[in-house]
Amino acid sequence: MTEPIILTDLELAGRERARVRVAGLRLESSRLIALVGPNGSGKTSLLRSILGLESKLSGAITCGGVDLLKVSPKRRAASVGWLPQHEPRGEGLSVVEFLHGACFRYGASREEIDRRVLERLGAMALGHLAYASLTQLSGGELQRLGLAALTLQNAAWWLCDEPANHLDPKQQLLTYRALGAAWSEGQALVCVTHDVNLLWHSVQEERWDEVRIVGMDRGEVVVDESLLSPRLAEGLSEIYRLRVRLAREADAPRFAMTLPRGRG
Repeated sequence: MTEPIILTDLELAGRERARVRVAGLRLESSRLIALVGPNGSGKTSLLRSILGLESKLSGAITCGGVDLLKVSPKRRAASVGWLPQHEPRGEGLSVVEFLHGACFRYGASREEIDRRVLERLGAMALGHLAYASLTQLSGGELQRLGLAALTLQNAAWWLCDEPANHLDPKQQLLTYRALGAAWSEGQALVCVTHDVNLLWHSVQEERWDEVRIVGMDRGEVVVDESLLSPRLAEGLSEIYRLRVRLAREADAPRFAMTLPRGRG
């Protein structure tokens, strides 16, 4: 089983207050971890901290006894991979050239990397796009390309930041199902999301209780419950300043959210 990521006395400095402040948090691969919270609550900043992309950072982030803040980029890339919320950028790059970057930690020859990239594209039914420019791809294709990059990097943990961002409803469901399938097969996963209801569709019903919701507000972790916890709706209500209740439906439950009276 993948080693947990452990955050200890983590603080990311900001202008007026800490952007992230986490005294202690243990992320274990046995749970599919969803990171939720309003805009500006620190979710992306937390992921960027784990990835070593923030400089004004104190504390420790360990995985398997190794402090990820003190290792080389190649060593860190073996532990954590990132699927950012923005579409892949690379004006003039082809799909194959873009995916070469996901293999930087291996030190393999160009021919070997080409072979790995083409095999992965074929396995994901993207082989026909191998030499297309990134600018020619649709939003759904770019999202699948990001997942291809994650699988090529083969990091112990995937950190996904709003992976269904800008996708239509069908592609959103397909993306979350793909992530849920990867987790079910043993991939450790943290996923930032603004739509908790997509999580019901990411894994089979018998595993809903293994989905862990970590809620952030003002840079701190204030909610830590399973998807089926009776306390989760109350916690979501507090961090989003909404009325949240769990509604039962035939195929899957869902969280219904409404503004309090007098709020526009």
